[in-house]
Amino acid sequence: MCGIIAATGASALSQAYFGLQLLQHRGQDGFGLLAKGGDIFYERLPGLVNQSPIDTQKDIRIAIGHTRYSTIGTFREQELQPFAFKNVAICHNGNITNYQDLKNKHTNFDFASNNDAEVFLPLLAGLTATSFNEQVKNILTEVEGAYSVVGLLNDDYIFAFRDTRGMRPLFMGKDSNDYAFASESQALSFLGYKEITEVKAGEAILIHQADGIVSQSILQQEKPAACMFEWVYFAGVEGQIQDLPIYQARLNLGRLLAKKIIDPTKYDIVAPVPDTSRTSAIAMAESLNLPYREILIKNRYVQRSFILNSQKQREAAVNWKLMPVLSEIKDKRILLVDDSIVRGTTSKRIHRLLKEFGAKSVAIASACPPIRHPCYYGVDFPNKEDLVANARNLSQIAEHIEADEVFYLDENDLKLGLKSEGLCMACVNGDYPSEINRERVIEARL
Repeated sequence: MCGIIAATGASALSQAYFGLQLLQHRGQDGFGLLAKGGDIFYERLPGLVNQSPIDTQKDIRIAIGHTRYSTIGTFREQELQPFAFKNVAICHNGNITNYQDLKNKHTNFDFASNNDAEVFLPLLAGLTATSFNEQVKNILTEVEGAYSVVGLLNDDYIFAFRDTRGMRPLFMGKDSNDYAFASESQALSFLGYKEITEVKAGEAILIHQADGIVSQSILQQEKPAACMFEWVYFAGVEGQIQDLPIYQARLNLGRLLAKKIIDPTKYDIVAPVPDTSRTSAIAMAESLNLPYREILIKNRYVQRSFILNSQKQREAAVNWKLMPVLSEIKDKRILLVDDSIVRGTTSKRIHRLLKEFGAKSVAIASACPPIRHPCYYGVDFPNKEDLVANARNLSQIAEHIEADEVFYLDENDLKLGLKSEGLCMACVNGDYPSEINRERVIEARL
């Protein structure tokens, strides 16, 4: 679940660099930038974007960038995007489920990494402006899984395409004669693009740095399956997907979650697990007519613990990313709201913390149904054994995460709150939009 960006114009490198900072929440392992069209700039670095200042005042006309969240490939510099070969460079957000088969098929290509994004390079070999649609259409037919891709062609073009189900988000912005693509709409808004549209499932767009759009076509589409986790957790609350503001979606989920609480008099306050669940917690408190309180303050210099790439890192981050507000915890019966409960790492630590500081009771309500199945499309929980809801009922989940009670939305609530039937909810219901060979997907991660 990475962040990708592409831009044209005299400020292309600057737009890409600052755009990546606006997408930093989508990936924090490392980042990369490739810019061309006069000078050439190519950097792939570990860490956060703002930790590596760059000179954006270069003679540049086109640029792409990427923030990495590891799912495929080990973490080495070679795994960082963009990837380049001859006249083409690409960045990718998602997960290719038949990556190993594609890699084995292209034995003549010298792969430099274990990152699934690199497999697009042999598929785009020999790309020209006139062959663009044909080659992308072949990719949409051959490449399985979830992917949004942005890229550079020669020194003159940027391009983008999205998988046939629209599983990973992608937006296009325009300002005068300059264009950009980004994983989230608010990144383009903040960068000053006036006309912002969502790239459609199966759509391919080719843009010349001087002439603008030279090709824009929907090449192939299947039943839509946008990842529900974008609305629930990943996407910034300032943006929107499918014309539904993320903020509104989370308000909807909070109101629906309130209906699961049979007796609100059992609680003194409603509180969020910061930051993603704050919107749902506000809506829930209003619906239950209970006071809303902030009882945990997030250290803003700590990474999002969910997207760290090892359990040990996640546990360490949880231990020092949240500080309690003691006056609002002691002797309180707390109804805690979280966006989701995946592995239970954060939940267990928080419940212990709150009780250590005097909470009478702690119940937790999840604005997402129980996650019982692995994700193979770009969210890093590929093993069902790691999921706290796997093979446990509600009382067993509560016991495991040391909560007094646990509440969840159900599948229909999620559809209603997100106002969409075209969702991928495979992690909830096991209904995968594409055929999955689990062993081959896992093999690609090693």
